[in-house]
Amino acid sequence: MHNNTNSEETLVLEDGQVPPPDITTPPRKPKWDDTFKYMANPDQFCRQNLEKYGPIFNTAVFGGTTIFVGSAKAIQMAFNGDLRYTEIGLPSTTMDMFGEYSLFQ
Repeated sequence: MHNNTNSEETLVLEDGQVPPPDITTPPRKPKWDDTFKYMANPDQFCRQNLEKYGPIFNTAVFGGTTIFVGSAKAIQMAFNGDLRYTEIGLPSTTMDMFGEYSLFQ
């Protein structure tokens, strides 16, 4: 969540905690053609949306709501390894394909 596209601050809310009034959810409504635009040119898709919406934005890439994160602090939070704020959301077939000792585990 962020309140300014130029902000590098990431706010983490605990369960049941209400965000401050000046904080909004990631901008941009997911669009039906996001997957096609992403597959055609992933770099251009990400750069255009980062420029327009800031370092965290919503998409509908691969059929579901996807949050793209392009901020170093937010990425650090997502990959800090404590599994408190993130979880793996891959289909079971994908997990089966890579096996129990893959990086996805």
